[in-house]
Amino acid sequence: MKKINSMIILFLSVFFLLLMIALYKYTNLGVIESQQYYLQVNDIYNSYKSSKNSLFMKKDVQWIVQKIINELDLNNLKVTHNDKKILLEIGNLSLQKQDKLLNKILNERFIILKLKVEKNHTMIELGL
Repeated sequence: MKKINSMIILFLSVFFLLLMIALYKYTNLGVIESQQYYLQVNDIYNSYKSSKNSLFMKKDVQWIVQKIINELDLNNLKVTHNDKKILLEIGNLSLQKQDKLLNKILNERFIILKLKVEKNHTMIELGL
């Protein structure tokens, strides 16, 4: 009876040792996958950062906004320039001009901080 107990203990010890080795390898694979995922996210971040820097400079944004304003011949327009944003407030626009304005603004690569569209009033806040 004593031999059987020692054999069972030996067998269980070997079984637990093999189980721990398998779990270690499994967790090691998880660490490798996490590192690969981190590298992918880091690449995405770097590409986003480089595209953000290449969007526009302040002068380009102001020039394009002025070009859009001149093209649409907007009368009830209030433009406020700041160091970090441009605020456009337009009142009493026809639906066609409002649609053209929004299409032009949304089709450009602006950083749109705030967009408020109502029937008689439109407010657009662009980041620089």
